[in-house]
Amino acid sequence: MYSVLARFRLFISEAGFLQFTPFIALNRVGDEVSVAGPMTLFFDAFEARIGSISFLLAGDMAHGVRLENGSFTGVMGLIQKGLVDVFLAPSVMVEERIDLAEAVFLGATTYRFLTWQPSKVEATIDSSPLRRRSPWLRLCLSAFMFVFPLVLMNLLNSKLISIMTVRTDEDFINKYEDVLRFPNVRIYSEAGSTLSLMFQDPKTETFRKLSSRLIQRRGLFSHGPKLMAMMSEVAAKQRVITCTPEICQGLIMKAWKERGKCLEVMTSPESSGPLLGTFFVSYMLSRSLRGDIRSASLAVLGAGLYQEQLKFIMFAAEKCAREETVAMEPLAVRDVKGSFLLLAVEFRLYRDGHSKGHLCDGIAITFLCGGEHSVFLLSQDIMLTVQGSIDWLNEEKANRVRSKL
Repeated sequence: MYSVLARFRLFISEAGFLQFTPFIALNRVGDEVSVAGPMTLFFDAFEARIGSISFLLAGDMAHGVRLENGSFTGVMGLIQKGLVDVFLAPSVMVEERIDLAEAVFLGATTYRFLTWQPSKVEATIDSSPLRRRSPWLRLCLSAFMFVFPLVLMNLLNSKLISIMTVRTDEDFINKYEDVLRFPNVRIYSEAGSTLSLMFQDPKTETFRKLSSRLIQRRGLFSHGPKLMAMMSEVAAKQRVITCTPEICQGLIMKAWKERGKCLEVMTSPESSGPLLGTFFVSYMLSRSLRGDIRSASLAVLGAGLYQEQLKFIMFAAEKCAREETVAMEPLAVRDVKGSFLLLAVEFRLYRDGHSKGHLCDGIAITFLCGGEHSVFLLSQDIMLTVQGSIDWLNEEKANRVRSKL
């Protein structure tokens, strides 16, 4: 991980840059370092407003936290010492940092999980209609469920086979409370970041219970050398990573570039809480210079340039996650029993109590559409009752013939 110090030549001020994908990406070639990412728009705006800027390599740094003696570590420590005047990287506006530097609004976001993609598992089928003592019902069900779904699925494109199968998502982690259901899953977080402090100094019962699950890793957000191993653990349903949606998408894109394929991971759909993104300007700068920096940043945010670049990066990650990963499979029995359109016609031949047990002429037809409580499972029981139903029909016909005689 590299950070860069940039010097405002005109005002002899300094701004700190930190490798923070997807916001800031540093590429080092020999002695030269190039800076890319959406946050460079702010740097360009500062340069246009204040003057030209040169870069100076500063080494491996983190945001920094306050120690017991009152001093700060990381880039915030450089601000405290007067070595850096502007820290241009997404930061959380916490009380201890506000005492040290002015927080300039960058954007609102949330904190979530990078978790595994839930795979499809066969849903629980309600087979209660098949338990009814009605040979006619079972006969009709077997006829429709054997013939109609097969004809329908053969007419449709084979890619729809997986959609027709009655399946549901397996259990997965969507929010922080869900981690408690998975006793073997632990949580990765950037060491020294606010997202780690939530567990180290828990304010709620949930975070107190999860504090023992925390694993801090330095360089997680800056795509350190162990990132791919951690991403593989997430895909294997052993770990989750706490991050913002933007950082999660950056991790997904990093894995795609490294592996050439999308890992089966995703950003948790549900937000666990809000975060206000800021960057920091040292109080040691003059009021007029701080005003110029605020004006330049508002111009970038007002034009929507920063947001559009972030959306473009996140769209690429979402497109990667939406790629088709399911291989083509031949038609199987499980696809037949789970047709997305399942009609069952129940012919009810009922007896009239006032007509001495003779069959009534009325036939009730019930259409049952596929749903959670109206999907019927083909079972061996149906097959065994088909012959019995035919025998029963033959017997009834014979009885009618005898009555006429």
